[in-house]
Amino acid sequence: SMLEALQRELSVARKHQMFLEAGVLKSLKVWLDPLDEQRRVSSLPNRKLLADVLDLLFALPIDEEHQNVAIGNGSERKDYLDYVTESEIGHAVMFIKKALSKDGKQTAAYRSATQVIQKWSRLIFKKSGDYKRGGDRGDDDEDEEASRKRAMPKANRDWEHMPENRDKEGRKYTKGD
Repeated sequence: SMLEALQRELSVARKHQMFLEAGVLKSLKVWLDPLDEQRRVSSLPNRKLLADVLDLLFALPIDEEHQNVAIGNGSERKDYLDYVTESEIGHAVMFIKKALSKDGKQTAAYRSATQVIQKWSRLIFKKSGDYKRGGDRGDDDEDEEASRKRAMPKANRDWEHMPENRDKEGRKYTKGD
């Protein structure tokens, strides 16, 4: 079948960039989209087809290591995540996840859609898969004080901007003075 041929071709890592540049995500989006214009759950393609296509998407190297990659003749650089944005396949994956979550069954297609969304979300929101580090890929040299202040709600930080109250001798006022 056509899906099996695509799975075979996409299993070869060196062909990933070629397929992404050729617009494979736009083609896969057509396979994921509902069959009618009203986007009803009942018009979604076969659940096995959905799961297989979503597994293909998950296997594609749309990750941290494939950002700012040379494309074409090497004069232009692009993130693989840009192909996702251009193809609008993320909308189809999100629709599938929401539609299948209403069924109440944890189907293979639902689990695959969830995995794809989590993988791409980590890239979009700059989170790593390393949950021991808190998931942030931010600056590692950030000091603890700055991260504590950032975590503190703004309402509790108003004191930072208030002038200090001191008596005539320069001592700070204390509660009850």
